[in-house]
Amino acid sequence: MNVQSVLDFFSRRRTAYRVVFSRTSPAAQSVLSDIEEFCCANRTTMNSNDPYELARNEGRRQVWLRITRALNLTPEEQFALAQQKDKPK
Repeated sequence: MNVQSVLDFFSRRRTAYRVVFSRTSPAAQSVLSDIEEFCCANRTTMNSNDPYELARNEGRRQVWLRITRALNLTPEEQFALAQQKDKPK
């Protein structure tokens, strides 16, 4: 897979997210607001000492971060992040 095909993939995915979560659609904004609350987007995920609850809340938060990243990052920025994930630490 070449770089251009990966950039095209990220571009199509970003467009799809923007269509689904359109800023001009009241329904999309309502759903996004609900997801934001459900995913602990603007609050701590540490609500108790229960490790299962923490893991569940953190997983929800990852969903929110993925949505917002897909909506805001350019395909080139998404590609750079994907490349960083693959680098050994």
